[in-house]
Amino acid sequence: ECTGKFNSKEKLVPHLNNGAKKVIVSAPCKNADKTIVFGVNETEIKENDNIISAEWLSNQNILDAISFVPIFLNGTLSGLEVNPGENKDFFVNLDLMPGDVLVSINGALVSDLNENYLSNLETFFSEPRDLNLSILRDNNPISIGIKVN
Repeated sequence: ECTGKFNSKEKLVPHLNNGAKKVIVSAPCKNADKTIVFGVNETEIKENDNIISAEWLSNQNILDAISFVPIFLNGTLSGLEVNPGENKDFFVNLDLMPGDVLVSINGALVSDLNENYLSNLETFFSEPRDLNLSILRDNNPISIGIKVN
């Protein structure tokens, strides 16, 4: 469904009643059975997920899903606190939690980024690649892998 007229599960049920087995919506869809992001959770579609929102199917921008708050220690950037951006479902699908602290990306320390850290982040997240994020969650180090398409 790409018209934008059918933006809720209730408006899409007639498609199913008229014989469609599944409906994939290319825009945000209220009450969808599943919201998918290719390269993140497309393998999680279940047989009973009939209304699927693929609002991030194209032109996905991870930087729209993550809000970064710089953390300074003695005047030096030491990490970036991550919080949900515009799409909270997308944020959760990345296995991130609000308040996680990003300390490195593919081994590059966040503390090495200059005051224009946002433009540096755009470089990491804008090109197709696999990313390994080193995160502190409740002061415990964890690693999260993200595939950027």
